[in-house]
Amino acid sequence: MALIATIASSDANSYVTEAEGDAYFAERMHSSKWDAIVDKEAALITASRMLDWNLTFNGSPTTNEQSMKFPRIDLIRVDGRSVSSAIIPIEVKFATFELALAFASKDRTADNSLAGIEQVKAGPLFVKATPAGYDSTNISLIPSHIRKILSDFITSSGIGVVRLMRA
Repeated sequence: MALIATIASSDANSYVTEAEGDAYFAERMHSSKWDAIVDKEAALITASRMLDWNLTFNGSPTTNEQSMKFPRIDLIRVDGRSVSSAIIPIEVKFATFELALAFASKDRTADNSLAGIEQVKAGPLFVKATPAGYDSTNISLIPSHIRKILSDFITSSGIGVVRLMRA
């Protein structure tokens, strides 16, 4: 599938283009992993989709036909400035680049079947959870530095999931 970054289109699959990514990483320190990515378009498409699928954004989409969450109407930055509904905010673009780079380092979408388990003993059965909680890998699908980039646009409330484990 080809990368389509047309704003508010019904077939868009990315917030940014590969050329924009190259320009961003040309000015960013520690970005040699970007140059090593074989399929940059796939990385940017995946990052855009992961942002859309895993974050709840303030405001509303500008049209019912657009395939991506941005652009949005009624989007206000924390400092009170409104965001044009005709653009993809620079923070969303930066977050897409950074998440694409994070995917280049590790498959953040892969489940760890042993996450949260520190020890297993077969007879008699003994399971010990990690002290850090369920996710022993401490890998979040959307890293905290990317959430900070988007902090003006994402809602902190909403439905959450809590994993319960028996001890």
